[in-house]
Amino acid sequence: MPLLPLLELESNVVHELVSNGVRTAGLPPAAGEDFPYSELITYALNWETDYWPGEAIKWLEGGFPLNRNIAKALEELSHEQRKGQCLRHRARVLSKHWSRENV
Repeated sequence: MPLLPLLELESNVVHELVSNGVRTAGLPPAAGEDFPYSELITYALNWETDYWPGEAIKWLEGGFPLNRNIAKALEELSHEQRKGQCLRHRARVLSKHWSRENV
């Protein structure tokens, strides 16, 4: 997915880039709200190597809001033995935190 490199930037920077792009294109501001941030995070969490899931987790740890799909991907990642222990642990912490708040 060509959008994965956006995860290498801070989420607030990406949000500003999207907002500026929407303005420059002359689109209504609501068009920026349709940007697939959550889908990008979920896609990255399911990546085969540790790099993109780690970048997605940085966004989540930085305050990007979780939803049911992201929480499910985190839960699955936390049990994926092919992933590094540190990455699995970070995913587990986020998943459990979301589960406690959304019972």
